[in-house]
Amino acid sequence: MGFPSPAQDYIEHSLSLDELCIPRRAATFFMRAGEGSIRQGIFQGAVLIVDKSLTPVDGSVIIAEIDGAFQLRRFKLYPARGLELLDYPGKLERFNDEDGIVCWGVVTYVLNDMRTGEFDDSPFI
Repeated sequence: MGFPSPAQDYIEHSLSLDELCIPRRAATFFMRAGEGSIRQGIFQGAVLIVDKSLTPVDGSVIIAEIDGAFQLRRFKLYPARGLELLDYPGKLERFNDEDGIVCWGVVTYVLNDMRTGEFDDSPFI
């Protein structure tokens, strides 16, 4: 039979997007971004991987349900509790529990089609 190859310890396993991006299959959803956010690297039409089982922390990008519509926002706790517009840091929409704003899920990954745009076109640089 012979000896095993010394390079066997260096063989890489194939990558699986399911293993990398979907730790909780029942709580993970795919959504398309209706609008992009250049500052966050999200192109219009990008695929967002959203985990409904996660609790947002300060700075999490979330899908917020605001007045019955899904919106991409940054969840902020400090210096004040609110939702921040992604392309306008510091512009905070404050809310209370009775305002009817619901965190639908936390965005964990973004899949962009890199043929549709480039980051060096950012007007914020």
